[in-house]
Amino acid sequence: MKKEYIIGREGDQKFEIDDHKFSAVSRRHAKLTVDEESNEWRLSDEGSANGTYIVDSRGDLVQVTGEVAISPTTRISLGGKRYNALTIVAHTVVDGGSTFAPDFDELEHRLADLKRRMTKKRNNLKWRRIILALLPIVCLVIPGLGMEARFISISAASLLNAVLGSMDDPTTLAEERSRTIVCPKCGRALSDKDVERHSCPCGAH
Repeated sequence: MKKEYIIGREGDQKFEIDDHKFSAVSRRHAKLTVDEESNEWRLSDEGSANGTYIVDSRGDLVQVTGEVAISPTTRISLGGKRYNALTIVAHTVVDGGSTFAPDFDELEHRLADLKRRMTKKRNNLKWRRIILALLPIVCLVIPGLGMEARFISISAASLLNAVLGSMDDPTTLAEERSRTIVCPKCGRALSDKDVERHSCPCGAH
């Protein structure tokens, strides 16, 4: 059996949307279709003025065009990056946000993955910088290299060090963490302890 929910300021989702605070949300903004037999969740835009977006695994907004498959814990943005947009979690359309336990389970796995990636990136960066720092010295002691060749080799090594260093910058993962490890109810950035306790000061748990 399929159930359809219209999301918007005049929608039939299980919570109210403040007309003034979230004015980027249309009256009939998006539609959520839930197949209770197959547990398939699908989302589509209902011709809203400011667009419907989903938040991907890296915290980036992806606009919904047509009908897309989502999960109960998918974060949906009604209005995108506008200051008066609203971000919700898909299952709250159906249950009103009675529990966020599945969301915190997912956050725990996501945080563990981010920590592994950050550790790996820092280690790679450390060894790469050591190797690239030694390259100019090696260029200086190689016999048979003329002064011009030595200068070009040292300059190339320095440039490569700068480029690869910026690509491996762990701050990019820190930024990803700030966008993805957030409370499923209020959107506040969560600490490691918050995720471990499966709760947020706003009361979500």
